[in-house]
Amino acid sequence: MQILYKRIIQIDQNNQFQIKELVGDVDENIRELLEHTVQKSEKREYEIIEGNGINRQVITFARAWTDSVEMEQIPNLDKLAGEMADKYLEAAKKSNETIERMGNKVRTGNLLFALVRDDSRMLQFIAAQIDNEGFFESETLEKLTGFPDDNKKIWKTAVFRIVVSPEIYIDRVFVDMKGQAKYWTDSFLGLKAMRLAKENTDKVIKAVDRVLKVSVGKVSEQDYAVLRFTFLHKMLQHGGEFNYIDLIQDLFENYMPRDPKFNDKCIDQVKDKLRRLPDEKGFDTVFLIDASAVKPDTTEQKLEVASGIELRLDWDVNPYDVISSCTDTDGGTYIKIRCSAELYKKFH
Repeated sequence: MQILYKRIIQIDQNNQFQIKELVGDVDENIRELLEHTVQKSEKREYEIIEGNGINRQVITFARAWTDSVEMEQIPNLDKLAGEMADKYLEAAKKSNETIERMGNKVRTGNLLFALVRDDSRMLQFIAAQIDNEGFFESETLEKLTGFPDDNKKIWKTAVFRIVVSPEIYIDRVFVDMKGQAKYWTDSFLGLKAMRLAKENTDKVIKAVDRVLKVSVGKVSEQDYAVLRFTFLHKMLQHGGEFNYIDLIQDLFENYMPRDPKFNDKCIDQVKDKLRRLPDEKGFDTVFLIDASAVKPDTTEQKLEVASGIELRLDWDVNPYDVISSCTDTDGGTYIKIRCSAELYKKFH
């Protein structure tokens, strides 16, 4: 990876900014930031809102660099960086005017802008919001700010992947941030979520259940039932923001199979299939749960008990907490269901 441009935009308490070149050994930090946003599993893909945000400046940024290389001149891109900083401050100001009435305030930090060229020769533009608390220089005690070496101090990032041949355009955009910040995505960056929460919720439920049914159910019906219940329960019990990668990790952590045929090799194969689902089925790995997408036909489990008798289990019922099996002396097979006192009286 080649880092072509890197600047930090220092913003003071009066919302005045200075553009400063990042010097010293920070290239590795920027590489890690890029990988942290693009290559890690937890990310959201966005698409451009035409005419909004900084996407026009990003294209101009890439075009200026490309043209300057052809003319063997080093471009002055700080003017464009300044325009983008102005847009950021404008977006934060408008958001503050709205939310200050509720006693809140936008947490503004310094900005990082960087242009890199990856190993495939594609340009990538990085915009990041970083901690602006700074530090004190040990000898002069002058307060300084710079590029943090701790990812926890990097609050929000966006990476624009730019195609430069035959014409320059933004191919894909990835955003990494906690929660929702419309002033950052909508107003400043000019982006909207590529997939709605309802679409993500529906796709995840159907795709995971399909993998569990085929890859676990054919080996062990019991383990399929338990894992399916655990998956739906972990995903839906709290609502709010959902992290798919964390859930898959939690699903199998310390899991004890009910059937010895569902061994470590089988578990590893299932985990691998589940990790590939976001790319294969097209859903984000971090999104807000939409309860309206949770429909009975995708979350209920139906079991045929006998001719004319069907047992329906809601998603939040673990079948092995309320159902057990038994046989009589003649070899007849039965299930026992823990039930309410009212139902018990009807059959007693």
